Amino acid sequence: MPDRFVLRAVPAPLPHIRPAGLARGVEITIVDDGQGVGLALATVLEGQGIETRLVSKGTSVSPETGGVIYLRALRDFASIEEATELTKDAFDAARIVAPRLSKQGGFFATVQDTGGRFAIDEWCEPTKAVLGAMAGLAKTAAQEWPNATVRSIDIDAGHRNSGAIAQELAEEFLAGGDEVEIGRPEGERIRIDLVEGELAPLPLPPLGEGDLVVVSGGARGVTAACIIELARRTKCRFGLLGRSPLPE
Repeated sequence: MPDRFVLRAVPAPLPHIRPAGLARGVEITIVDDGQGVGLALATVLEGQGIETRLVSKGTSVSPETGGVIYLRALRDFASIEEATELTKDAFDAARIVAPRLSKQGGFFATVQDTGGRFAIDEWCEPTKAVLGAMAGLAKTAAQEWPNATVRSIDIDAGHRNSGAIAQELAEEFLAGGDEVEIGRPEGERIRIDLVEGELAPLPLPPLGEGDLVVVSGGARGVTAACIIELARRTKCRFGLLGRSPLPE
């Protein structure tokens, strides 16, 4: 039997290591949230010798900047369409700095609020769930820009004021090392890890003889093996949609 693993939030103590891409004298562009966090964070970083530049949108980022901290996803929004626009704007920022960061290195960070745990083990508002694309963007950039430091921070903004949020983010950026995905639920610091989980027997779906199940693909491989077993147990019928020749 294969082992089963599930994603879980596990404690991650602060390493007290400054990321390599966030050095003194480097200019970092902060894509502002418009609610005070960006300004407060800029003040803290400049106190540590890091130059900052605030812009209102990802499309305003200069291709010559040494790094980007994308905070715009922390702003208030009321619809999935607005959240989607924010993820597209973050992608635009990444696309602008990609040539420089992929070759020369630098710093790129996305910040989202999906509860501080990347919404893997707690309920998340449907509009905020779209912000999961921010972490996906950062993880992709980390693969494509091996010379850069890329971070994805999920912070539970809750009802905290902008100064408190900025202080926690500053701690993460100045002493959080280079692990890509880090969550900051209030009072905690976590990372996402694979942990072994039990493989409990699942009840069969309510299918019976004569029922028709439409399958996309299914002529071969894992899909074929699964539907053959399902057919054996339920005696239902299958309609296969695909381009592969149907074997015996």
